[in-house]
Amino acid sequence: METHIDPAIRRQLAAFRGRWRLLLLGRGLALTLVAALSAILLMIATDLALALDENARAWTASSVYGFVLLTFAITCLWRPLRVPDERGLATLMEKADPNLRDNLLAAVELSNVAEGQGYDSTVFRELLQENVAQRMSQVRVPTLLPFNLIGRWLTAAFVLALIIGIIGAIPASRARLLRVAAPWWVNIGSAASRNITLIDPADHANMRAPLGERLPVLIEVRNIVLHENPYLETDDGEGNIRQVIMNNDPDSNGTSRFVSSVKMESREMRFRFHADRHTTHWFSATAQEPPQILAFTKKYIFPSYAGLPPKVIENEAGQVEVLQGSDVDLTIELNQPVESAKLEVQFPHITNLVELLPPDPTKPAIRAATFNAVTNGLYLIKLVAQGGRPNREDDQYPIEAIPDALPEITITAPESDISRQPEDILVLEADASDDVNLKTIHQLIRVEGSDRNASWATNVVQLPNLPEANASIRLPLDLLKLDARPGDRVLTRLAAVDVKGQTNHTGTLAIAVQSAVFDTARIDALQPKRDALKAATALREAVTAVRAIIPGNLEQKARDGALGDLRKASDDFNDVQPKLSSSLAAADQALLRAIAKSRAGRDAAELALLGATVARMRLDWYEALKLHLPALPADPAKHRPVRAELVSAAITQLDQSASLLEDAARCQLAADEAAVLLDHTDYLTHAQRLMNRVARADEGKDPDVWKRLARRQNAALQEVLAVSQLLTNAAPRFPKNVTAKFRTAHADLKAASETLQSLAQAIPPTQALLAPSEAMQDQVAQVAEMVRPAARNQFDEAAKARRELESVVGPPTVPVADLHDSLTELVNTDNPLNRARVRHQWNTAIKLLRKRTALEGTRPDSDHLFLKDLADAANGLENLDEIDDPPGDQLKVVGPLGKALESLVLSHELTELELSLKALAQHERWERRATDINTLRARDWDWQRELFRRLPPAMREAGLGDLAVDLIDNARGSEASRDVTLEMNERKSKGGIFGVEENQK
Repeated sequence: METHIDPAIRRQLAAFRGRWRLLLLGRGLALTLVAALSAILLMIATDLALALDENARAWTASSVYGFVLLTFAITCLWRPLRVPDERGLATLMEKADPNLRDNLLAAVELSNVAEGQGYDSTVFRELLQENVAQRMSQVRVPTLLPFNLIGRWLTAAFVLALIIGIIGAIPASRARLLRVAAPWWVNIGSAASRNITLIDPADHANMRAPLGERLPVLIEVRNIVLHENPYLETDDGEGNIRQVIMNNDPDSNGTSRFVSSVKMESREMRFRFHADRHTTHWFSATAQEPPQILAFTKKYIFPSYAGLPPKVIENEAGQVEVLQGSDVDLTIELNQPVESAKLEVQFPHITNLVELLPPDPTKPAIRAATFNAVTNGLYLIKLVAQGGRPNREDDQYPIEAIPDALPEITITAPESDISRQPEDILVLEADASDDVNLKTIHQLIRVEGSDRNASWATNVVQLPNLPEANASIRLPLDLLKLDARPGDRVLTRLAAVDVKGQTNHTGTLAIAVQSAVFDTARIDALQPKRDALKAATALREAVTAVRAIIPGNLEQKARDGALGDLRKASDDFNDVQPKLSSSLAAADQALLRAIAKSRAGRDAAELALLGATVARMRLDWYEALKLHLPALPADPAKHRPVRAELVSAAITQLDQSASLLEDAARCQLAADEAAVLLDHTDYLTHAQRLMNRVARADEGKDPDVWKRLARRQNAALQEVLAVSQLLTNAAPRFPKNVTAKFRTAHADLKAASETLQSLAQAIPPTQALLAPSEAMQDQVAQVAEMVRPAARNQFDEAAKARRELESVVGPPTVPVADLHDSLTELVNTDNPLNRARVRHQWNTAIKLLRKRTALEGTRPDSDHLFLKDLADAANGLENLDEIDDPPGDQLKVVGPLGKALESLVLSHELTELELSLKALAQHERWERRATDINTLRARDWDWQRELFRRLPPAMREAGLGDLAVDLIDNARGSEASRDVTLEMNERKSKGGIFGVEENQK
C-alpha cells in the first residue's frame, strides 16, 4: 500500500533509525569485549589454579571463544539487523520525546489509509501530518539518542581492558595471559614453558642438520617440579609423531639439564619439549642434504718390480684392494661443493691426514689425493659442508694391501712317484702361476745310489712366454743322459721364481730306476700259495701217519673183541695226534694268509675252498677221531662195531681230503705259475721285439742308440733271469715231459743270456749288440710257445682238482645235514653213543659255520650279507642247542634251518657270479693291456661258465623260482656267452694281442 507520510517526518524517522542502529552496534561491541575480557580473566584464574594442559586449554578456549562469538552474533549482528518499520520507529521516537507522544504515531498510521477509506477525512489527516511535521523539524535525533545510553558497557569494557593491560605489563603473568588469550592452534607453550629453555642449538631461528642424521638438543628446566624426566616430541609433517624420554646431561652436575636428539627424517622437523604438565611451543629444524660421495675412481700404480701398467677402477665402492706397496690415486665425486674435504689414512702404527683437492677448479665437487698402501688399514673422508657443519659420521673404507704371494707350482704328471727303466725318457708336466708375474722356472735333479754325489743340480727351464702370471711346463727328462742305473733313485722337483724374487718348490718326485718290465706283484703273489702248498703237504704226511696206526680191518677187530689191538691203536693215536693237530693249525693259518692276499673272484673262491677243507678236517673228522678212537676199547660190545665204523669213516675222510687238498693246492699253484710264466715270456717277447725294432729305426739318427739298447737289454736280462727262476721252481709241479722241456728252456736261456750280457756291458756298446739281442728275442719267443700248451693243460687240471675237492667237502650246509641225520638216529635209538654223536655234530655244525664266516670275511671280495647269514645261522643253532629241547623238537627246527641255509648259499653263489662277471667286464673295458689278459681272465671265465652249469639244477632242487633259473640258463646259452668263450679259448691258444686290444691299434 502506498503511504503518504510527510517528507519531513520521513527524514527524521530515517535519522532516528540510523542513530538507533549505531548505538546497538556500539553496545554489542562493548558487550562482546566485556565477554571476551571476562573469559580471558576467568581462563587466567583457572590456569593459575589448575595449570591446564594442552588438551584442557583447547577445550576451555573452544568453549570461551564459542561464547564470545555467540555474544557477538547476537549483539552486533542479529539485533542491529532487525530494523523496525516506520510505525515501530514512531513508537520508539515518541518514547524518546514525550512531546510527540500520540501525534507522531497517529500521523504515520493515517498515512497508510487510502483516500476514501476509514472515518477520518482527508483534510484532517493532512492537517495532522503538517502539525507533526512542524514539530519533527524541531527535534534533534542525537539529543534523543545520546552515546551515554551505552556508557556503562563501554566503561565496563575499558575497566576490563585496563585489568588485562596491567596483567600483560607484569612479566610473570604475561606468558600466562598470552597462553590463554591466543587460540589453541597458535604455536605457544604452556604458561610455565618459559621455565623450559632450549640451550642448544642456541640459534632457534636457524636450526639445521644433515638429512638422515641427528640434531642434538639440550634443555634446561627451572621452577618446575619434575616427577620424571622430560620427553622430546617430534613431528616429521607426515603424521609420524614420536616421543622420546630425555636423558640427564652428562656434562652437567645438576639435574636440571637434559639431552636428546632429533632424527632428521624429513626436510623440516618440528619438535617440542614436555616437562611434567608443561609444554614448550614447537621448534622447527631444517634438514640439509649432507655432502655425499657419488662415485670413486681409483688408479692403482703398482710397484716398479711388478712391471704392470696402472689399473683404473671406476664407479665402484670405496674399498681398496691392491698389491702391497702400490700407490693409490683416489678421486671422489661429491653431490655438492664442500667447504673442505680431507683424507685420513689409518694404518696400525701411523695415521696420515691429506687434503682432498679439486684437480680442476671449475669442478669443485671432484676431489683427489694419493696415498701408498703399505699395509692393511682404512681411510676416512671428512667432509665439511659449505655451511660449515661437518658430517656427523665420517665415511670410512677398508684398505687391503694384498701381499705378493709366493708363486704356485704343481707337478701334474706323473701324479705320484713312479718306476722307470734307465733308458726311458720321462715327460714331466707342471702348472705354475703367480698373483703378479712369474720370472723363471728352475728344475732341480738329484740322482741317489751307490757311488753317487747326492747334490742337487739346477737347470733353468726355457719358457718363451715369461714373464707371465701363468705357465704350463712340459719338460722331457732323459734318464739315459742322467746316467741313471738300475737300483738308482732320481729325485726331481721344480721351482718357480716370481718377479719379486720369491721362490716356491713343488714336492719331490721320486723315480725308481728298475730293470723290471713285468708286473712283479704277480710273482710276489705266488709265495703265499707256495706256503699253503707246503702246509698242505705237511698235513698230508701227518694224516698218512695217523692212517698207518689205524688197522684197515678196525670194524672186524671191534666185532671180534680184539681189545689189545684197539688199545694199541688208541695209544698210537695219542702219539701222532700232536703232529696232526699242529699240521691242521699250520695249514689253516697259511690258507688264511693266502686268502687275504688273493685276487677277488675265482682265486679267492678257490683258496676259500681249500680253507673250508682244512676246517672240515680239523673241526669234524679230526674231532670225531678224538671222540671215538680212545673210547673204542671201553665201549660195550654191542656199541663197539658202530663206533669202529665211525672211526673208519673219519680216517677215510681225513685221508681222502688230505690227498685231494694237496693235489688241489699243487694244481692251483702250478696253474698260477704257468700263467705268470706264460704272461712273463709273452710280455718279454713283446719288449724284445720293440727294443730291437727301435734300435734298427734309430740307427744313424740317435748317437746314443746302442747305449740305449744296452741299457734296455741289461734290464731285460734281469727279466730273463726271473723267467729262468720260474722255470726251475715250477718244473717239479708239472708232468715229467713238461719238466724236461722246462729244464731245456732254462739251459737255452742261460746260454743266450751269457752271450748277450758280454756285449751289453761293453764300454762303449756297439752295433754288434743287435744280433745277440735279436737272438734273445727268438729264444724267449720259443719258451713262450713251449709254455703255452702246458699252461692250458694245467688250467684244466686245476679246475678238475677243484671239482673233486668240492665233491668231498661239500657246501656249508653239509654239517647241518649231518646234524639232522644224527638227531634222527637219536630219536630212533636213544643210547650213549648216539647222544655222543649228536653232541659232536652240534659242536661241529656251529664251529664250521663260524669258521666259514671267518674264511669268507678274509676274502677281498667278501659278501657282507652272506657273512651275516652264516653268523645268524651259527647263533641260531647255538641258541637251539642251549635250550636243550627233546631231540624230536630240535629235529623240527634243524630241518627247515638247513633248507634255508641251502637257499642262502645259492644266493651267495649267484651274487658271487654277478660280481665276478661285472669285475671281468670292467677289466676288459679299462685294462686292455694288462699282463693277465690271456691267462687269468680265461681261467676266470671257465670258472664262471662252470657256475652257469651248476647253479640251475641246484636252484631247481632248492625250490627257487623258475624265472631266475631260466635267466641263468638263457645267459649261459646266449650268443654273447658263446662269443666270450671263443675269445677266451683263442687267448689260451696263442700269444699276442687279441679281441679287445685290436681296436686300439
